[in-house]
Amino acid sequence: MIKLKSAIFAVLLALICLPQLSLAGWRQLPGSATDIGAGGGQVWITGTDSVDGGASIYHWNSRDWQAIDGGATAISVDQNGNPWVVNANGEIFFHQVNWQKLPGAARDIAVGGRNSVWVIGVDPAPGGYQIFHWNGHDWDRIEGGAVRIAVDPYGNPWVVNSSGEIFRLANGSQWQRLPGSGVDIAIGADGAVWLVGNDAQPSGYGIYRWTGRGWEQVDGAAERIAVDRRGRPWVINREGSIFKFIHDRRGDRRRIRLGGNVVGVDIRL
Repeated sequence: MIKLKSAIFAVLLALICLPQLSLAGWRQLPGSATDIGAGGGQVWITGTDSVDGGASIYHWNSRDWQAIDGGATAISVDQNGNPWVVNANGEIFFHQVNWQKLPGAARDIAVGGRNSVWVIGVDPAPGGYQIFHWNGHDWDRIEGGAVRIAVDPYGNPWVVNSSGEIFRLANGSQWQRLPGSGVDIAIGADGAVWLVGNDAQPSGYGIYRWTGRGWEQVDGAAERIAVDRRGRPWVINREGSIFKFIHDRRGDRRRIRLGGNVVGVDIRL
């Protein structure tokens, strides 16, 4: 009888939580991942299973993740929906029919407007590691150092450095410091900029969007983030769970924590 009551309570609790999950604005997707990239209407991830080169690489087919050959530790997606990756050895590849290797070595990679490609290299520099831009034949070094990178629709990089500081490159040569701090950053084809902050949450860090003047927090927590061409973030939390942002819920102070298969809710009215 006790077991039956416990089962009934669990079902009722799940039913009660359904509207709250819907209101949260996030939809959990199947699978688990370590990095995520979006572009050209396509979303790619690096999984959690170990293969040569890092983790398996998967493409979202609107229902599930479809594996392709290869392994990587960091991934980005160009305007045509093709993945660019860095593997566990720092090698750089992009996929168009098959994998093609580029010169150089990197720790992170980002592709943005005009298919402008940037990487965080492997050589230390103040703020993290050296920053490079692909010129079509080789990598041009740009002054500065960072640990994570994104690229806006104009081909300009936005970076997070080892201190969590946020910068964007203006006029092709001048780094502009932005307010706030974070651990990851991503930009959509529509110019929407999203940030994973450095304020610890149960399943990662706070999630923020750029308003043009500052960062506005939305419900949820993550460690990795990508933004699709419609400006919607896709995130990976500390447990490796994958979520897609569906809609906003401004004005509601309920905080949703994205945590594995369970979503805990703190309601502050």
